[in-house]
Amino acid sequence: MFERIYEKMNKRFLSLLLIVLLLCAAVPCTAFADNTIIANLGKAPAGKYLDQLVGTTETGTASCVGGTLPAGCSVVTEQKSSGACHYLRGTPMSAGVYEFTLSVKDDSSAQLATLTCSLTVTPAEPSLTVSSNVSCFLGDTATVNVKATVADSGSLSYRWFSSPYNSTSNGTFIEGATGSSLQVSTSAVGTNYYYCEVTNTNNGSSTSVLSPTIQVSVSEPVLSSISINAMPSTKEYKVGDTLNTAGLEIVAKYSNGTSVIVSSGFEVSPTTLNTAGTQNITVSYMGKTCTLPVLVAEAEQVVESILIVSEPTKLEYTVGEWLDTSGLKLRIQTNKGSFDVTTGFSCFPNVLDKEGSQTITVNYGSKSTAFTVKVLPAEEKIESISVKSMPTKLSYSAGDRLDTSGMVLEVTMNTGKTEEVSTGFGCTPMLLEKEGRQQITVSYQGKSCTFELVVSAAAEQTPAPEKSPEPVETPQATPKPDIPRESHTGTLVVVIVIAAVVALAALGAYVFVLKHDKIQQFFDRFGKSRKQPENKSGPDARDNADGGSRAGSTAGPDKGTGSKDNEDDLDFLKDLSNLDIWDDRNNPKH
Repeated sequence: MFERIYEKMNKRFLSLLLIVLLLCAAVPCTAFADNTIIANLGKAPAGKYLDQLVGTTETGTASCVGGTLPAGCSVVTEQKSSGACHYLRGTPMSAGVYEFTLSVKDDSSAQLATLTCSLTVTPAEPSLTVSSNVSCFLGDTATVNVKATVADSGSLSYRWFSSPYNSTSNGTFIEGATGSSLQVSTSAVGTNYYYCEVTNTNNGSSTSVLSPTIQVSVSEPVLSSISINAMPSTKEYKVGDTLNTAGLEIVAKYSNGTSVIVSSGFEVSPTTLNTAGTQNITVSYMGKTCTLPVLVAEAEQVVESILIVSEPTKLEYTVGEWLDTSGLKLRIQTNKGSFDVTTGFSCFPNVLDKEGSQTITVNYGSKSTAFTVKVLPAEEKIESISVKSMPTKLSYSAGDRLDTSGMVLEVTMNTGKTEEVSTGFGCTPMLLEKEGRQQITVSYQGKSCTFELVVSAAAEQTPAPEKSPEPVETPQATPKPDIPRESHTGTLVVVIVIAAVVALAALGAYVFVLKHDKIQQFFDRFGKSRKQPENKSGPDARDNADGGSRAGSTAGPDKGTGSKDNEDDLDFLKDLSNLDIWDDRNNPKH
């Protein structure tokens, strides 16, 4: 009975406990209905963008209220149809374990939920680029390198390994090889592989990666060619002589670009020189060959004399020309006979720098002969001209003519000689019509040069006022044509004044010679009339006129009457008007 009671009590106790547990479970479910809470966010590499969902609620905004967020990250809440989603976003740059608490509140700052999160940030893996495989020769310099980059702010370290196999496992660490590049050993022929372990350390944590292998093949250099470096001491031989290789050196070039000078260990063929002329000797070394030319002369042949068979085609030169031996033929007489040559000789002098007859010496072997050429003086020609001294006058107005007085030219000849000339040249233009800078071209015996002048604007011309003619009581003669007078400046004014004075003087002399008597009478009468009182109106004027008439009527016969004098004056003025002293434009003739 007690057992039944105990069993029923146990069942009731268990039922009550189960109800309590259900009530406890119902409380958070009521508070976070339809919310997903992620406590452990796992791992994320540093330097890589993170977009991690932390949890969801029906509403509200999350913010960090405790712990530390990874540097570079922040909490972002997005309202979606399913509810408020809370994210951790950003690029963490520092490795480590980060624990933080997020508080979710509504608009009235009422606490809706609390989320406790954990995130582990690991160092970023290095990104690697390695150098190419290397093929080299013994003793060469060979270098391998790796270039590593990381996305975070970690620091990099390097460790190099070598292996006889193309594998990144079980390699041998190379002592002291802790840089991004490695100079490998090339002291032995063979192939080895090298790889590097690159470690990124960030905030006390580290991540390592292994680079691909780099193959380095070392081989022995191969002889590629030989050539003559130094000729033997003996350079000339006679038929039957034995080749002497003393002093002979060759250059051995290898496939790795190196070269070695060799003075022994090679072979030559033939060693006996049986053919006259240039003979090629074959030099052999380690399977490679080259050619050694030697000059072999006939035995015991001695040049006894030389003579000119035909002289050069050109025998006349000018000073400074080079000798031309075209056409020159020599006959060489030896103890074994004779032969003709057109080359192999030398002539002196080669440059003909002396005027007159010049002897040319021809040498062949130890013998010589000569011929004569005629050297003419070099023709002197003008090479160039230049203005050495500018003209005296350098200031002009538009319309002036160029004055070259004082200008001196320096003439340079083709012989280098120079001389100065001040005449015999021409200038263009001579009339300076344009104002401003004007270029003048100077020509002399086919050569030309230039200089510049500054021409100012021409001065405005002002006509001179005309004088009113003075009254003359005598009858009017044919009037002299008015001569227009212009106002000029500078040289033009002086020239016009001088010309006018000369013309007037010539006119006066001409008239004086031809009409001396009438001119004298004219001046006498003109002087008398000038002394008479001026013609005035009124009674006094009439009295004066009457007195003058009476005086004229009482004059003696030797002086004549007033009418007679007037007739003579008219005749004189007519004679003056008929003189041919004006041109068609009423200008005085000079």
